Amino acid sequence: RETVMGAYKRERTGRLEANVSDRTYSFVLAPVLESGYVNIYGQDVSELKQSEVLQSVLFRISESLNDAADLKEMLDTIRTDLGRLLDTTNFYVALYDREAGTYTFPCHYDEQDEIDDVTPMELKRSLTDYVRRTGRPLLVDEEVHAVLQEEGEVDLVGTDSPIWLGVPLRTRQEVFGVVAVQRYDQASVYTEKHLEIMTFVSGTIAAAIERMRAQEERRELEEQMRHAQKLESLGVLAGGIAHDFNNLLTGILGNADLALMSTTSDTAVGKSLKEIKKSAERAADLSKQMLAYSGRGNFVIEPIDLNDVVAEMSNLLEVSISKKATLRCDLSSGLPPVTGDPTQVRQVIMNLITNASDAIGDEDGVISLSTGVGECTQADLAQCYAGSELAEGTYVYVEVSDTGCGMSEETLTKIFDPFFTTKFTGRGLGLAAALGIIRGHKGGIHVQSREGRGTTFRILFPADEARPVPDGKPAVQSTAGASDGTVLLVDDEETVRLVGASMLEQSGFKVVTASDGNEAVEYFRDHQDEVGCVLLDLTMPRMDGRETFDELRRIREDVRVVLSSGYSEQEVYGQFAGEGIAGFVQKPYLMDSLVSEVQHAMTDGTVPH
Repeated sequence: RETVMGAYKRERTGRLEANVSDRTYSFVLAPVLESGYVNIYGQDVSELKQSEVLQSVLFRISESLNDAADLKEMLDTIRTDLGRLLDTTNFYVALYDREAGTYTFPCHYDEQDEIDDVTPMELKRSLTDYVRRTGRPLLVDEEVHAVLQEEGEVDLVGTDSPIWLGVPLRTRQEVFGVVAVQRYDQASVYTEKHLEIMTFVSGTIAAAIERMRAQEERRELEEQMRHAQKLESLGVLAGGIAHDFNNLLTGILGNADLALMSTTSDTAVGKSLKEIKKSAERAADLSKQMLAYSGRGNFVIEPIDLNDVVAEMSNLLEVSISKKATLRCDLSSGLPPVTGDPTQVRQVIMNLITNASDAIGDEDGVISLSTGVGECTQADLAQCYAGSELAEGTYVYVEVSDTGCGMSEETLTKIFDPFFTTKFTGRGLGLAAALGIIRGHKGGIHVQSREGRGTTFRILFPADEARPVPDGKPAVQSTAGASDGTVLLVDDEETVRLVGASMLEQSGFKVVTASDGNEAVEYFRDHQDEVGCVLLDLTMPRMDGRETFDELRRIREDVRVVLSSGYSEQEVYGQFAGEGIAGFVQKPYLMDSLVSEVQHAMTDGTVPH
């Protein structure tokens, strides 16, 4: 009565609420004017008020699922709102890392941390793991605490408070974490009502984490797609540049070769020509690396054993690494063969070993080289560079890891870009070319690295069961035709036409040139009996090499065609498999290789092996 009347005198209202003994009452006061008394009508509305608060808090928690910018902000909001319903002196969310077998705490608030820097992590970890393993909520009071300790289900050492409540975080597939509260005031305990609230909250948190993980996975997938598209675009660009570059080098190398035939090498002019030729050959090597990056490099396809490749390189690898580095090899026995070019595979391994040695530098370190075989799913392959379009199946791998300086995330996104390097100027095509070689072998490469923690490269090659060994160059039967006669040289580059014609004419051939496919077809139609061989460029405007070849075959089926291209022999033969190609010469070509290929085509008509 005193509480109500005191409130009435202050408020002078006929309706009010008052808290009495931890309960909430709603009062209606009706004064009796004649007597001066006040009639008081009271009702206990504690449950109603708690329900209103509960609805308000749960609504706020649900809102936070959409309003929060990130997981931490959402969990902070939940913890604050949850504090209106139950004691959150200690509130934390623990997420389980299945691969590492450990927990991470994206949200953790503990009053004892602030008071005496004591964190009862033994209780948190053990009870947390118990809830995750069982997948059931757990309400711990003194009695349950004693039972659990007696049964030895969990290790409860390290805490003075047995009052704890934990609820699993789950998706449809698994329990991936726990949300928990703990109170150090043992005068009161958590109730079943609190358990219901926490169960609702766990659903909100699990949904938010699942959504954010899906967004992160989508962002990673989009980034992988953008990176793959960038690499693909760079590959096309590099291949196109290399092709045009080879046309230019044909003129430089060819003219240098011709000029050297007219002078002695010990003269000043001869020495200068030799230097020109040497520099042009180095440029041709660079062009080959660019073709390798684009996946259009020259491969000699055969079944190989990766263990044999590594064993053959062992001595070379030992002398190629830093004296501070130790090379350890672990080769799995019984590897299935893979289809590939041993020389190109050696280049990739050597490049990775050299990079690992550079990463170790002047510090003591270990380089590990291992081989193995395993089944790769689409998810596994999606984690690889150049692996998104690979087929599931058996893959043989070579893995190179080091204990060196590692790489930042920013560096990792650029390591396969042409000419990107963290070393001195002039380096930078190594990994780009390696990626091209791997793509050309229908394989993938997976990279893991952390700054200060070292780097691991794993190269995947499809086992022979996944990809049959190609037959190599198509065999061509001898065709009827003259063993001598005119060479029809078809190329849209004037420099190539002039150099090629000069080389062949100096070797005794009669040469007629055509600047494109249309001109070549017209000449051949009128002089087909005179032409003993056609030297045909593949990439030309208006009518390209493919179309020109088809037209020539319509005019005379047994025409002998030697293809010429800045791209690789393997790629060209892949386009003309089984169609009677008499030979191939890759630009930039020297006089010996050109003349030899044309002579063979005109006298034999079969592909040399």
